[in-house]
Amino acid sequence: MIRTLISSFFFFISSLFILSFNIANKPLFYYFYESVSPITSHIQNNSERIFTNIGDFTKKISTQFFTNSTPQAEQKSKASRLKDQEELDELIKDFQ
Repeated sequence: MIRTLISSFFFFISSLFILSFNIANKPLFYYFYESVSPITSHIQNNSERIFTNIGDFTKKISTQFFTNSTPQAEQKSKASRLKDQEELDELIKDFQ
C-alpha cells in the first residue's frame, strides 16, 4: 500500500516535471493541451446533450405519470363525502 502510494506520488511529480520543459518558449503541457482540447470539448458537449435529453425525458414521463393518476387522498375524500351525504340523507329522512 505504501509502495503504491510512493510510486504514484513519484509518477505524478515526474509527469509535472517533464510537462514543464519549455520548447519554443512554451511549456510542453501547452502543446499537450492544444492537442487534447478539441476532443475534451467535444466530449463535454455530447455529455451535456445526453444529460439534457435524459432530464427532458424524465420530466415528460413524470408529468404524464402524475397527470394520468388520481391522488389516493382525493379518492378517499370522494368516498367519504358520498358516505357522509348518504348518512345525512338518512338522518333527514328519519327526522321527518
